[in-house]
Amino acid sequence: MVRSRPVPTVAEWAVSGMTNREIAERLHISVRTVAGHLYRIFNEIGGDVARPAAGCAHAWQRPGRAS
Repeated sequence: MVRSRPVPTVAEWAVSGMTNREIAERLHISVRTVAGHLYRIFNEIGGDVARPAAGCAHAWQRPGRAS
């Protein structure tokens, strides 16, 4: 799977505490698009919306992670 640049950025900003609306405004995309990126991230790493964001970001950035 080829990832576009916004997906890792969305994950990093979500972990830092930014809201979906703040992320959307910064990237000039819709809030729904941000939510979609986060959903795909959680789905890819086996998480869900109840999983702590910091854990998800750690899993996303893990060295040697299969693409």
